[in-house]
Amino acid sequence: VASATARPKVSGSIPGSDKVKLGSFRFYENFSIVAQSLELCPVYGNRLSSSSNSYVCMTVVVSFLILVGFFGYWGFGEKSISPVTLNFPSEVFPTILKVLMAIMIFVTFALNFWAPFNLVWHYVSKKHNPKRYWIWERIYRATFIVIITALAIAFPNIGNLMGLLGAFCLSNIGFIFPAIIELLVVWETPGLGKYKWRLWKNVFVIIIGIFLFVAGTYSNAKGLILNL
Repeated sequence: VASATARPKVSGSIPGSDKVKLGSFRFYENFSIVAQSLELCPVYGNRLSSSSNSYVCMTVVVSFLILVGFFGYWGFGEKSISPVTLNFPSEVFPTILKVLMAIMIFVTFALNFWAPFNLVWHYVSKKHNPKRYWIWERIYRATFIVIITALAIAFPNIGNLMGLLGAFCLSNIGFIFPAIIELLVVWETPGLGKYKWRLWKNVFVIIIGIFLFVAGTYSNAKGLILNL
């Protein structure tokens, strides 16, 4: 929305020449990112209580994403660059917007970092003296932050990095491993079913997972290497 405000004049038509090309695996660069949300389905389905808050929250989030994407293409057309902030002109309002986005990332980084670090610290803290926890915790925090910052500098194209992680995690956690586990569980009881339909179903899912793994990993790894 802000991108269109910063530059409301249409600078080009909405991209149509850069279409999906399955043969070059370009489709799987974005698919690997979007498909990561599938990994949340089991968590969502096993909640202790249901609520309509998630529907409201996701509606708001998706609406904002659609607006940013729409006005970004409307404002910059085929010249759009990822992230869209790179398209912003050197004017007062776009500069203020960039500063606000930097502050937002600075604040939310600590929030997103809190949960995974506590999980890691639960295990690594056992190797240290409890009296020295205060220093070791800070050392680990600083080390992880330096590693994350180094990765961000080394791979500025965050889309390809997220796509690579999505292709690796989704194909294994979302397709291959669940299908294998189901086969191991139902192999004897209740069995593979008539015409061994459970076997063929899971084989089909495993093939899809392997295909997504190869295509997504190849396309995003290639993108990372080209942008080094």
